Amino acid sequence: MNKLSKMAEPKQLKGKVECNFEEFPYFIPSTKNLKNQKEIIFSRKVSNSKGETLHQEWIVRAEHGNHLPGSFEADVKRALDQLIFETGYEAVSQSGSIKFSLYQIADILGLDHGGWTWRRIREALERMKTTNIHSKHSFYIKGKDAYVDDIFTFLEQVRFIRLVEGKRTRHATCEVRLSKYVLESLKNHYIKPFDFGFYWSLNDPIPKRLYSLFDKRGYKSSKITYDLIELGRTIPLTSRPPSKIKQGILPGLNILKNRGYLKDFEFSKSKQGADLLTVVLKKENEVDPEVREIANALYETMVRYLGKNETADAQYWKIAETIPSDLIYRAISEVREEKREGTVRSPIGLFMTKINRYAEEANLVAKTTK
Repeated sequence: MNKLSKMAEPKQLKGKVECNFEEFPYFIPSTKNLKNQKEIIFSRKVSNSKGETLHQEWIVRAEHGNHLPGSFEADVKRALDQLIFETGYEAVSQSGSIKFSLYQIADILGLDHGGWTWRRIREALERMKTTNIHSKHSFYIKGKDAYVDDIFTFLEQVRFIRLVEGKRTRHATCEVRLSKYVLESLKNHYIKPFDFGFYWSLNDPIPKRLYSLFDKRGYKSSKITYDLIELGRTIPLTSRPPSKIKQGILPGLNILKNRGYLKDFEFSKSKQGADLLTVVLKKENEVDPEVREIANALYETMVRYLGKNETADAQYWKIAETIPSDLIYRAISEVREEKREGTVRSPIGLFMTKINRYAEEANLVAKTTK
């Protein structure tokens, strides 16, 4: 299933996910200096069901000189979430593992089938196997109303099954065994609804992470207030002052608002001077279906008139989500006119050049390059 069909049928991609990994930091959303990211140390104070105050620590460490899981690993993990939901929590809880083909993961991610794709997916799964989590009264076990104090990994085992096709050998099938704590969460239904279709449509790692965080907290109230520094640590963004955190998340907040998920958001200060972010989520019956279809329509228009390739596909989605529609239609119209005159060799390349220029002229940050 490609990205376009996913967007056209979002209801078919609604499922559920385990709650703990929605709440705590595990993946680094930025690719900047990712190879140097070896550790996340997150701490906070919370109240348990008895009203007692708990000091929680959640430490994520890369092993064997490796770096922490990044945005690609986050998408592979989300693809696993989708396969787990489709397989059924009872079946996964009983077996403790899930089998799948790398083709399934590639299709969910919208990637081509090929050696480069298999290598990236394999490395992502191996990275999640070798990344340790030290939960100090953090990971919640619903059935026991208790918090885990232990060191574990999200994936306890990753096994690739060797397939032979003629003279070629490839690792196309995989079996992963989940952490016993994740399995216990699934068994005790510590899970929440999740819109996989909306998640995949976001493309950029920051709005994806914000959506996951907001949706986890939004089950009690549609209005949520965060301490900005704690939100930065939860995403996580590397140690940054509030002004830099605001700068880092503002484009993602605007995307979630433009796509109809957020009703509004506001930055403010508490009486004590702490920087705050308040978001208001739109309830399902408040969302105008046309809002979520805007980006879909823009994407389809670009594909129809410009064509697409693997690189352009991802760029089209970013443009649809971040560039005003009038600029997009203007650039498409000009490309079509020049194409009729026979002066265009690459409609996609010319369109990218024009949309970057128009974005700069409008004082927008160009989003068409990775």
